[in-house]
Amino acid sequence: MRHLLFLVFINSMSLSAQDFSISLTGKGLLNGSMILNNSITTNENQAYAFAMSGSGGVGGLFLYDDKIGASIEFLVGNHIGKYNGTNVLDNQKYSSSINLKTLQIPLLFRLDNEEGYLEIGPQFNVITNANYSSNNLIGLNSNVTDEYKSVSLSGVLGFGSFYSLGRRSPVTVTFGFRINYGFSDIKGVDPIGIPYSSSSANQKSILLAAGFNLGLLYELK
Repeated sequence: MRHLLFLVFINSMSLSAQDFSISLTGKGLLNGSMILNNSITTNENQAYAFAMSGSGGVGGLFLYDDKIGASIEFLVGNHIGKYNGTNVLDNQKYSSSINLKTLQIPLLFRLDNEEGYLEIGPQFNVITNANYSSNNLIGLNSNVTDEYKSVSLSGVLGFGSFYSLGRRSPVTVTFGFRINYGFSDIKGVDPIGIPYSSSSANQKSILLAAGFNLGLLYELK
């Protein structure tokens, strides 16, 4: 009897292992991006402007029964915030931008079917460099990395579809849409380059990005 139960257990574990799949992933993202702060929204002399950011990298996807699983990615790129404003000293128009070099690590829960996928979960953002530029007055271009928190947390929601390269091919093309909304304050500088840390007001800066992504899946198992 013991031998029979042992064989049943081994067989069930073998079948369960066969239901798991592991894939390597490569992905590129193109986003509309912003760095939000309530001081900009409430200031009639400052406004957000449209900006584009991009990133790309590799990762892994783990699925059970091709339906439920998790993914992790390591994406290197940038996150840009742009602004338009009016200088209160001479009433001249200006534009400025903040370019953050980032490493993004999304750890996402996945629901898959034959037609597509849904993903949701946290993303860790590591700011490796921050540059501020402006044509305000005589112009300014400066490194402001020290004004930003090096690590922050975002929430990610995305969905997409699959396109197989062949019935027997281990490679699948993915196309999707993803939103990234910051949960934690990254601090930094305002549209005229003044650090938010120098203000006594509660001015929280958060990351926001939304856009399309194109990827490849290579199934290992």
